[in-house]
Amino acid sequence: MGALWVVAGVLMVIGVVVALLITPILLVWPRAWSRLVPPRWRDRFVEHPGQLITLPAAVLAVWSAAAMSPLILASGDPARSAAQKALAVALVWIIFGGLTGAAVARTLRIGIAEWAISSPPRTASSAPLTVPFSPTLHANTRLTPTTQPTAPVGAHMPGQRPVRCRPDRVLRNATRWLATAGMGWYLLGRAVQIGGHDASVPNWWWSVTVALLIAGVAVWLARRVRWRADGRGHSLTSPGSGFDSVLREAGLSVHRPAGSWVVNWAPLAFVAPSAITGPALWPWAGTGIVNGLPVLVAAQHGQFRNTTGLTGGRARTACAIRLNDTHLPQVVIAERESIPPQRRHESLPLESESFNRSMWIYGPDARGVYDVVHPRAMSHALQELPDGTSVIMQGQTLAVISDEPVSPSQLRQMMTFAVQFAELTPGYLRKKPTSTYTN
Repeated sequence: MGALWVVAGVLMVIGVVVALLITPILLVWPRAWSRLVPPRWRDRFVEHPGQLITLPAAVLAVWSAAAMSPLILASGDPARSAAQKALAVALVWIIFGGLTGAAVARTLRIGIAEWAISSPPRTASSAPLTVPFSPTLHANTRLTPTTQPTAPVGAHMPGQRPVRCRPDRVLRNATRWLATAGMGWYLLGRAVQIGGHDASVPNWWWSVTVALLIAGVAVWLARRVRWRADGRGHSLTSPGSGFDSVLREAGLSVHRPAGSWVVNWAPLAFVAPSAITGPALWPWAGTGIVNGLPVLVAAQHGQFRNTTGLTGGRARTACAIRLNDTHLPQVVIAERESIPPQRRHESLPLESESFNRSMWIYGPDARGVYDVVHPRAMSHALQELPDGTSVIMQGQTLAVISDEPVSPSQLRQMMTFAVQFAELTPGYLRKKPTSTYTN
């Protein structure tokens, strides 16, 4: 009997260590801990991600919550009622068990995503399409757009953004405002602590904090429901596989997986490797010629560390076009809802009020912005820019990028928009010296 108590005590200590020490480390350095999985096991995780993520996440979540429950009950007021004790235990399971399970699942998902790209399993259902990249490929391929714009690019007065994507814009705007409000509320709480010389904060501060958290969770869930309904997602073990048919229909050569040559070809379109924790992953790419323009369509996956020290996964999808012998100014065009509220005032005003209300445009050289964002370009961007995407241009590169999940139909829209927007570039920019638009 004594041996059982010793085993139970050891298990309890391990559970407490997992809840109080391991889980925070997993949240901060998930990729580092995923590398502890032995290499010989990684193919099995890639082949059965659902089972091998759920099982350890559930076991460790239950383990940590069960170990923390008696500690929390023992440290509380002995005179608490049974309902209060039940509520305390429920909070322990939600907080410690929930965080532990989420941290373990996230760590394994990050590892599986990397293993699937760097060492894809050799099975008939998931064998990669290997097409060697050749720098001369762009000069030996001829493509044409597969879709046409729904609005005439020759229109001189912009209209409005598509109504169909209005809920997504509202949710995106809510996300931005909640993030800003949350940071401001946190700073207010810190100021109250400092001003009152008390480590605790008033109950009213906690009430608003809980309301902000609930609102944030609701918006987060609503956005993902919208993405799933629109087919905006990808397989964990074969990301971007649904895009292969879109790329081939456009005549592009598919590279799966791609490599570092992607960011070298169009560094403007992708996040710099120095901003990524660990390696940048390139699960797929498509290359070819569209209307005489070299085109690169690719995805970049990576882990980014924010100002809080936590890392978050990001998948950037980009369609980049090379405009040879052209010197484009530095310009960014995006939906206003995609920009943090504190930066929206930086948008340069143009002659169209409808464009200014819906779009955000920035460039260090106003003259350069007015050169490339003329009335026809405004009309095309306002009506045809795919939801959640942005336009970035500088030098010889014009790119349409998205840091949100992309569906196959949306990828097709990005490709078509990018090609047609590039064709709206004024011809006289080809004659300007490189030094015309510099920072």
